[in-house]
Amino acid sequence: MKINTYGDQKNPIILFLHGGGVGGWMWEEQIQYFEKNYYLLVPELPLSNPQFTINKTALELNQILYDYIENRKVILVGFSIGAQISIEMLGNDPKIFSTAMINSALTIPIQNRFMDVTLKSSYPLTKSRLFAKVQASSMGVPEKYFNTYFKESLKFSKEAFLNMMKENMSFHVPASFHEIELPILFTMGSKEQNIVKQSFEKLINNSLNSTGHVFEKVAHNAPFKVASEFNIVLENWLKEVVTNK
Repeated sequence: MKINTYGDQKNPIILFLHGGGVGGWMWEEQIQYFEKNYYLLVPELPLSNPQFTINKTALELNQILYDYIENRKVILVGFSIGAQISIEMLGNDPKIFSTAMINSALTIPIQNRFMDVTLKSSYPLTKSRLFAKVQASSMGVPEKYFNTYFKESLKFSKEAFLNMMKENMSFHVPASFHEIELPILFTMGSKEQNIVKQSFEKLINNSLNSTGHVFEKVAHNAPFKVASEFNIVLENWLKEVVTNK
Protein backbone atom coordinates (compact mmCIF):
# COMPACT_ATOMS: atom_id res chain seq x y z
CA MET A 1 0.00 0.00 0.00
CA LYS A 2 1.42 3.40 -0.96
CA ILE A 3 1.80 5.83 1.95
CA ASN A 4 2.38 9.52 1.18
CA THR A 5 4.06 11.47 3.99
CA TYR A 6 4.15 15.17 4.84
CA GLY A 7 5.80 17.26 7.54
CA ASP A 8 8.58 16.62 10.04
CA GLN A 9 9.02 12.99 11.12
CA LYS A 10 9.72 14.14 14.69
CA ASN A 11 6.22 15.59 15.12
CA PRO A 12 3.11 13.76 16.39
CA ILE A 13 1.58 11.49 13.74
CA ILE A 14 -1.82 11.90 12.08
CA LEU A 15 -3.05 9.12 9.78
CA PHE A 16 -5.71 10.27 7.27
CA LEU A 17 -7.87 7.60 5.59
CA HIS A 18 -9.84 8.72 2.53
CA GLY A 19 -13.33 7.72 1.42
CA GLY A 20 -14.56 5.65 -1.52
CA GLY A 21 -14.25 6.99 -5.04
CA VAL A 22 -11.51 9.42 -4.07
CA GLY A 23 -7.85 9.17 -3.06
CA GLY A 24 -5.43 10.66 -0.59
CA TRP A 25 -5.73 13.91 -2.53
CA MET A 26 -9.08 14.54 -0.81
CA TRP A 27 -7.09 15.63 2.26
CA GLU A 28 -5.22 18.48 0.52
CA GLU A 29 -6.77 21.19 2.74
CA GLN A 30 -6.00 19.18 5.86
CA ILE A 31 -2.45 18.46 4.71
CA GLN A 32 -1.74 22.16 4.18
CA TYR A 33 -3.23 23.01 7.56
CA PHE A 34 -1.58 20.36 9.74
CA GLU A 35 1.78 19.55 8.13
CA LYS A 36 3.64 22.29 10.03
CA ASN A 37 2.94 20.73 13.41
CA TYR A 38 2.33 17.06 12.62
CA TYR A 39 3.84 14.23 10.63
CA LEU A 40 1.07 13.19 8.24
CA LEU A 41 0.59 9.71 6.79
CA VAL A 42 -1.86 9.57 3.87
CA PRO A 43 -2.31 6.08 2.36
CA GLU A 44 -3.82 5.27 -1.01
CA LEU A 45 -6.32 2.65 0.09
CA PRO A 46 -6.64 -0.44 -2.17
CA LEU A 47 -10.37 0.07 -2.76
CA SER A 48 -10.17 -0.78 -6.48
CA ASN A 49 -8.66 -4.19 -5.72
CA PRO A 50 -11.43 -6.82 -6.12
CA GLN A 51 -10.01 -8.63 -3.06
CA PHE A 52 -10.24 -5.53 -0.85
CA THR A 53 -11.74 -6.05 2.59
CA ILE A 54 -12.10 -3.58 5.44
CA ASN A 55 -10.69 -6.07 7.95
CA LYS A 56 -7.63 -7.00 5.90
CA THR A 57 -6.83 -3.35 5.15
CA ALA A 58 -7.17 -2.42 8.82
CA LEU A 59 -4.78 -5.19 9.86
CA GLU A 60 -2.28 -4.15 7.19
CA LEU A 61 -2.39 -0.50 8.22
CA ASN A 62 -1.94 -1.33 11.90
CA GLN A 63 1.13 -3.37 10.99
CA ILE A 64 2.50 -0.59 8.77
CA LEU A 65 2.10 1.92 11.61
CA TYR A 66 4.60 0.03 13.75
CA ASP A 67 7.26 1.03 11.20
CA TYR A 68 6.49 4.72 11.79
CA ILE A 69 5.46 5.22 15.39
CA GLU A 70 8.75 4.71 17.30
CA ASN A 71 7.04 4.63 20.71
CA ARG A 72 4.63 7.40 19.71
CA LYS A 73 0.88 7.07 19.48
CA VAL A 74 -1.08 7.89 16.36
CA ILE A 75 -3.99 10.28 15.80
CA LEU A 76 -6.43 8.55 13.45
CA VAL A 77 -8.76 10.42 11.07
CA GLY A 78 -11.06 8.53 8.71
CA PHE A 79 -13.87 9.51 6.37
CA SER A 80 -16.71 7.27 5.07
CA ILE A 81 -15.22 3.87 4.22
CA GLY A 82 -11.98 5.24 5.67
CA ALA A 83 -13.94 5.78 8.89
CA GLN A 84 -15.07 2.15 8.82
CA ILE A 85 -11.46 1.03 8.38
CA SER A 86 -10.52 3.34 11.29
CA ILE A 87 -13.11 1.70 13.54
CA GLU A 88 -11.77 -1.73 12.61
CA MET A 89 -8.19 -0.59 13.31
CA LEU A 90 -9.17 0.74 16.73
CA GLY A 91 -11.01 -2.46 17.56
CA ASN A 92 -8.03 -4.58 16.53
CA ASP A 93 -5.24 -2.68 18.29
CA PRO A 94 -6.30 0.43 20.26
CA LYS A 95 -2.98 0.80 22.08
CA ILE A 96 -1.41 2.27 18.90
CA PHE A 97 -3.64 5.36 19.06
CA SER A 98 -4.05 8.42 21.28
CA THR A 99 -7.37 9.55 19.77
CA ALA A 100 -9.48 9.34 16.63
CA MET A 101 -11.85 11.47 14.56
CA ILE A 102 -14.43 9.25 12.84
CA ASN A 103 -16.29 11.08 10.08
CA SER A 104 -19.54 10.01 8.37
CA ALA A 105 -19.27 6.32 9.26
CA LEU A 106 -21.97 3.89 8.15
CA THR A 107 -22.14 1.25 10.87
CA ILE A 108 -25.66 -0.14 10.44
CA PRO A 109 -25.61 -2.85 7.74
CA ILE A 110 -28.01 -2.20 4.87
CA GLN A 111 -30.40 -5.10 4.36
CA ASN A 112 -31.98 -5.06 0.90
CA ARG A 113 -32.64 -8.14 -1.23
CA PHE A 114 -32.59 -5.98 -4.37
CA MET A 115 -29.26 -4.34 -3.52
CA ASP A 116 -27.18 -6.61 -5.75
CA VAL A 117 -29.34 -5.81 -8.77
CA THR A 118 -29.30 -2.10 -7.94
CA LEU A 119 -25.51 -2.01 -7.63
CA LYS A 120 -24.96 -3.91 -10.87
CA SER A 121 -27.27 -1.57 -12.76
CA SER A 122 -25.56 1.52 -11.32
CA TYR A 123 -22.02 0.41 -12.22
CA PRO A 124 -22.11 1.76 -15.82
CA LEU A 125 -22.86 5.22 -14.42
CA THR A 126 -19.44 5.26 -12.78
CA LYS A 127 -17.90 5.41 -16.27
CA SER A 128 -20.00 8.39 -17.33
CA ARG A 129 -18.21 11.73 -17.22
CA LEU A 130 -21.54 13.56 -16.89
CA PHE A 131 -22.59 11.41 -13.93
CA ALA A 132 -19.16 11.92 -12.36
CA LYS A 133 -19.66 15.69 -12.68
CA VAL A 134 -22.90 15.47 -10.75
CA GLN A 135 -21.36 13.22 -8.10
CA ALA A 136 -18.29 15.41 -7.72
CA SER A 137 -20.46 18.50 -7.33
CA SER A 138 -22.63 16.84 -4.67
CA MET A 139 -19.50 15.81 -2.77
CA GLY A 140 -18.00 19.28 -2.94
CA VAL A 141 -14.95 18.06 -4.86
CA PRO A 142 -13.04 21.16 -6.06
CA GLU A 143 -13.15 21.63 -9.83
CA LYS A 144 -9.35 21.35 -10.07
CA TYR A 145 -9.67 17.76 -8.85
CA PHE A 146 -12.47 16.64 -11.15
CA ASN A 147 -10.21 14.87 -13.67
CA THR A 148 -8.43 13.10 -10.81
CA TYR A 149 -11.78 12.11 -9.33
CA PHE A 150 -13.02 10.76 -12.66
CA LYS A 151 -9.81 8.78 -13.17
CA GLU A 152 -10.36 7.19 -9.74
CA SER A 153 -13.78 5.95 -10.82
CA LEU A 154 -12.34 4.49 -14.03
CA LYS A 155 -9.97 2.30 -11.99
CA PHE A 156 -12.82 0.16 -10.73
CA SER A 157 -13.77 -3.02 -12.53
CA LYS A 158 -17.35 -4.15 -12.03
CA GLU A 159 -16.14 -6.81 -9.61
CA ALA A 160 -14.11 -4.30 -7.59
CA PHE A 161 -16.97 -1.77 -7.50
CA LEU A 162 -19.47 -4.35 -6.26
CA ASN A 163 -16.99 -5.67 -3.72
CA MET A 164 -16.23 -2.21 -2.26
CA MET A 165 -19.91 -1.28 -2.05
CA LYS A 166 -20.81 -4.56 -0.35
CA GLU A 167 -17.96 -4.14 2.14
CA ASN A 168 -19.22 -0.64 2.89
CA MET A 169 -22.89 -1.59 3.24
CA SER A 170 -22.36 -4.76 5.28
CA PHE A 171 -19.92 -3.26 7.79
CA HIS A 172 -20.62 -3.72 11.47
CA VAL A 173 -18.69 -2.43 14.46
CA PRO A 174 -16.45 -5.06 16.13
CA ALA A 175 -17.50 -5.84 19.71
CA SER A 176 -14.03 -4.88 20.98
CA PHE A 177 -14.55 -1.30 19.76
CA HIS A 178 -17.11 -0.60 22.48
CA GLU A 179 -14.52 -1.40 25.16
CA ILE A 180 -12.06 1.27 23.99
CA GLU A 181 -11.39 3.98 26.58
CA LEU A 182 -9.42 6.43 24.43
CA PRO A 183 -11.26 9.64 23.46
CA ILE A 184 -13.03 9.53 20.10
CA LEU A 185 -14.67 12.37 18.17
CA PHE A 186 -17.54 11.29 15.92
CA THR A 187 -18.70 13.73 13.25
CA MET A 188 -21.24 13.90 10.44
CA GLY A 189 -22.98 16.41 8.18
CA SER A 190 -26.46 17.59 9.15
CA LYS A 191 -27.77 16.52 5.73
CA GLU A 192 -26.40 12.97 5.79
CA GLN A 193 -28.68 10.06 4.94
CA ASN A 194 -30.78 8.88 7.88
CA ILE A 195 -28.87 5.62 8.23
CA VAL A 196 -25.61 7.57 8.71
CA LYS A 197 -27.34 9.76 11.31
CA GLN A 198 -28.55 6.64 13.10
CA SER A 199 -25.02 5.19 12.93
CA PHE A 200 -23.64 8.42 14.42
CA GLU A 201 -26.03 8.30 17.38
CA LYS A 202 -25.39 4.61 17.95
CA LEU A 203 -21.62 5.09 17.93
CA ILE A 204 -21.80 7.86 20.51
CA ASN A 205 -24.22 5.99 22.75
CA ASN A 206 -22.17 2.79 22.68
CA SER A 207 -18.72 4.29 23.18
CA LEU A 208 -17.07 4.77 26.57
CA ASN A 209 -15.36 8.11 25.92
CA SER A 210 -16.80 9.95 22.93
CA THR A 211 -17.95 13.36 21.73
CA GLY A 212 -20.10 14.21 18.73
CA HIS A 213 -19.97 17.14 16.32
CA VAL A 214 -22.40 17.93 13.49
CA PHE A 215 -21.29 20.04 10.53
CA GLU A 216 -24.33 22.13 9.65
CA LYS A 217 -25.75 22.45 6.12
CA VAL A 218 -23.49 19.78 4.61
CA ALA A 219 -24.10 16.17 3.64
CA HIS A 220 -21.54 13.38 3.14
CA ASN A 221 -18.78 15.83 2.25
CA ALA A 222 -17.57 17.84 5.27
CA PRO A 223 -13.79 17.54 4.62
CA PHE A 224 -14.36 19.11 1.19
CA LYS A 225 -17.35 21.38 1.71
CA VAL A 226 -16.40 22.97 5.02
CA ALA A 227 -12.67 22.25 5.10
CA SER A 228 -11.82 25.25 7.30
CA GLU A 229 -14.39 24.30 9.94
CA PHE A 230 -13.31 20.66 9.71
CA ASN A 231 -9.69 21.63 10.35
CA ILE A 232 -10.55 23.86 13.30
CA VAL A 233 -12.78 21.21 14.88
CA LEU A 234 -9.97 18.65 14.60
CA GLU A 235 -7.34 21.10 15.84
CA ASN A 236 -9.43 22.07 18.89
CA TRP A 237 -10.13 18.42 19.63
CA LEU A 238 -6.41 17.61 19.57
CA LYS A 239 -5.64 20.54 21.86
CA GLU A 240 -8.25 19.26 24.30
CA VAL A 241 -7.44 15.56 24.41
CA VAL A 242 -3.79 15.29 23.32
CA THR A 243 -1.86 18.55 23.76
CA ASN A 244 -3.24 19.32 27.21
CA LYS A 245 -2.49 15.89 28.68
